[in-house]
Amino acid sequence: MSKPFVSVIIPVYNSERYIACTLESLQNQTFEDFEAIVVDDASTDSSVEIAKQFMSDRRFQLIARKTNGGAAAAQNTGVATSSGEWIALLGSDDVWMPDKLARQVGLIDEHPDAALVFSNGIEFDESGDLGMFYHERRKFPEGYVLERLLDHNCFWASSVMVRQKDLIRIGLFSEDLAIGEDYLAWALILARQEPYPPGGKAVGVWDPLVRYRKSASSLSNRRDQAYHDIELVHRKLLNADLIPRHKAILRKSLARDQSDQKLCAARLVLDYNRMLAAANLFRAWMRLPYRVRLLFWIPMLILPVFNESVKRSLARKW
Repeated sequence: MSKPFVSVIIPVYNSERYIACTLESLQNQTFEDFEAIVVDDASTDSSVEIAKQFMSDRRFQLIARKTNGGAAAAQNTGVATSSGEWIALLGSDDVWMPDKLARQVGLIDEHPDAALVFSNGIEFDESGDLGMFYHERRKFPEGYVLERLLDHNCFWASSVMVRQKDLIRIGLFSEDLAIGEDYLAWALILARQEPYPPGGKAVGVWDPLVRYRKSASSLSNRRDQAYHDIELVHRKLLNADLIPRHKAILRKSLARDQSDQKLCAARLVLDYNRMLAAANLFRAWMRLPYRVRLLFWIPMLILPVFNESVKRSLARKW
């Protein structure tokens, strides 16, 4: 039996509400040369029973982990089992358009030197569509984008494909990260392509090929945890073998991460300890002095009439 061109890894944990829809979108792909590896991370709901309904498709297999290890551990289990040349991740509550794999494989054929393939997508929640990942083509992260990636993650995991051998070469996904393990992997893969610099090339499909579900319970909505783990990602990258210019970018990113964490802390205590909130605002400004508006927010906390204004401002991002 020949090896599939793409191995699709679907990490699952308590996803009984959405996993059927996710797997149906995979089953409906017009490109059929793939294997689907569903890795259940010790779910306590009916996710496994629902996933089993898809196992009559010979392309699908189910691995049930006995202990919960997090998304990165589940993804690594899937990669270790995979046999495809390329690896694609699919979140257990996300949905692929029917031509997602077909169009990205076509892009690989056009750009055999590409290290990472991605696409645009649409965010949605229970109320409907929230908008596309990228609205302007000039901001689409195509080409040699390592420097941009060191500043911030610009790829949604369920849109990305990378070579299996490149994932193995970087040591797979970092299991000590609850959030951002994919971000670290993409950056390391691009950084370890020759020649470096500039590193590996990313190519993308402008049209939205992924529907990314935003839910209140998703890890990505835990902002304090997210900013903490993104700082860990940047620290790990700072320890990698990078040129001085790239390390300088990472040091700026770290300062922003630390400022963001202080702003999260300010938001969390604002209702019951305005002095502590003000102290956290000041610490956030100290990490990033160009955020001058933070200095104006501090005296605004003294007057209750302005508290709601500061709270709304913090809630938008932190």
